[in-house]
Amino acid sequence: MTGMTVREATLATAITVPHDTPIKDAERLLIESGSSEVYVTDAEGLLIGIVPDYEFIKRHLLSGSTTLLVRHLMSPVSLSLVPSAPLEQAALYLRENIHSRLPVVVNHRVIGQVTRATLLKALAKQTENLLSSTELPEWFSPLADNVIPKPKFLTPKTSRETVTTRETVE
Repeated sequence: MTGMTVREATLATAITVPHDTPIKDAERLLIESGSSEVYVTDAEGLLIGIVPDYEFIKRHLLSGSTTLLVRHLMSPVSLSLVPSAPLEQAALYLRENIHSRLPVVVNHRVIGQVTRATLLKALAKQTENLLSSTELPEWFSPLADNVIPKPKFLTPKTSRETVTTRETVE
């Protein structure tokens, strides 16, 4: 995994809303985008919090107020990444925490997010590139019969050899 950065796994679509956005508007954006969380920004556009989809679900189940603002539901952001961070750091954060995605920030402004899916896609692409750039020796072919001779016990015997072997044993 060495050499890759968070930039290579960043998904540009991250839903951000100002802290004074009504919950019903943020929920609509979340549903339309298919995302699982909304990032909350202050008046200057700096990341200050996050509202995961389960907070919206909980509000519905508890018949919560629809007049609340997202700042009333948000939690502080505990982790974020910068584009130049090693991809290993993103993998570690996503593995060791409950997050399925993390915001990618530049100067505390959200520029995208890394999800488990985008991380996997970047890693698969790296593996594919690694395999396609590896040159195998000319003589190597896993399907060729002549590369490694078959052991004698796998070579079928003719009926005459079988008879000869029986006569020798008896």
